[in-house]
Amino acid sequence: MRKRVELKSPVRENRTPGSVRGPLGNWRSYRDGAHRMLRLDHIPFYGRSTSNPRSSFSRLGFHVSPAGRYSSPQYPERLWKNHCVFLRDNWFDLIDSTGESATQTAPGACLLRANDLLATTKELGDLLVQGSRYELVRHWDEDQFLPPERFELASLSWKIGRLPVAIIQHAYPCPDTRREWFDHPNGASGIAGVTVCSDHSTEVPSKLAKLADLSWLTFVDAVAFRKRFEFDLSIAITVRVRSLATAAEILSRNQVTFYNRGNSITLTRAEEVACSWEFIE
Repeated sequence: MRKRVELKSPVRENRTPGSVRGPLGNWRSYRDGAHRMLRLDHIPFYGRSTSNPRSSFSRLGFHVSPAGRYSSPQYPERLWKNHCVFLRDNWFDLIDSTGESATQTAPGACLLRANDLLATTKELGDLLVQGSRYELVRHWDEDQFLPPERFELASLSWKIGRLPVAIIQHAYPCPDTRREWFDHPNGASGIAGVTVCSDHSTEVPSKLAKLADLSWLTFVDAVAFRKRFEFDLSIAITVRVRSLATAAEILSRNQVTFYNRGNSITLTRAEEVACSWEFIE
């Protein structure tokens, strides 16, 4: 007779996400990673301009930056229009993918920040996608007084569920930002967790586990995901806020429906963004 294993919510039990499931029913914690080289930098969201990702994030209570754009020395013919949501330790990048395959605003990757990209990619070895290193430069359309921000990136072969993973090097908080861009009506201070729906054993490559703080990452099966987030989606993002009461007030004012579970808030529908959302203090 198989022993029943209860899948516990890492938020309810420990107040912060951060368990990665190995074989079904077993949880592995990555909370010992505070000293690691790599930390969650940002999650890009891709969507057509007609889906208006800026409006979607504003309704959730985030302060969205003015319009900007990325260029790349490796791809001189390309420009990527964007807005950003800057938090204390990490951020969201809202990228206009008009003309590409995206039909809805959705998370498109997870990027881990390195202090030294060259040293990190050497440590990761064959996890690095060969020939994937490139640079980006960000400019703001309406603020010529801010300096351009430069990024160096490299892609990994390992994915978080369906999300590609890349390493990025840049300063944070970004020197091309304004202080008021970090002040959010919903009181958001950071991305506290990413929960991925996966019915298969998920192993983090040992080279990456040695270098990365993955305390924000959780894999759960479909039953546990639906019980906690109530959506048949594959990704949920947990955001830390100063006050759940303030966040609830902003969501109500913006006519966003949600469940207040006492120690967390979850949205009762995904709005225009194809992922589930949870707020915690």
